[in-house]
Amino acid sequence: MNEKLLNFYKGTEVNTDGNSIEFMLEALYKEFEESHNYVQWLFPLPEASMYNPSGPLLDNETLEVMKNNDECMVNLARAYGYFINFLTYDTQWVTKNNHNFKRITRAIRCFVLFNRKTFAKNIYCTAVGALV
Repeated sequence: MNEKLLNFYKGTEVNTDGNSIEFMLEALYKEFEESHNYVQWLFPLPEASMYNPSGPLLDNETLEVMKNNDECMVNLARAYGYFINFLTYDTQWVTKNNHNFKRITRAIRCFVLFNRKTFAKNIYCTAVGALV
């Protein structure tokens, strides 16, 4: 069980950089773009990040607890909204080999793990739409 991730998502604890989920979801898009730890906390996965190996890991027990916690699911929906807005706010990220493509695939995979396939599909469609 990853208590640190669970409590971060519940809004009762800060992450390893001292940021709360509230702070991260209210951050300017420039901060999100320049930070390489936000995405691991907002869209956790079972695998370690190559770019932020100290990021949280989403184990099966934590995933199940989070899926059944209203605060966590509200914050996951807020993270989805933040990311959709980030992708559509400024499409300067649409360049060959841009690191945001890794963020997009990470977010999609996270939403699939949480059974939020509509969120995953909307992220995909938004990203593809920005490419054309």
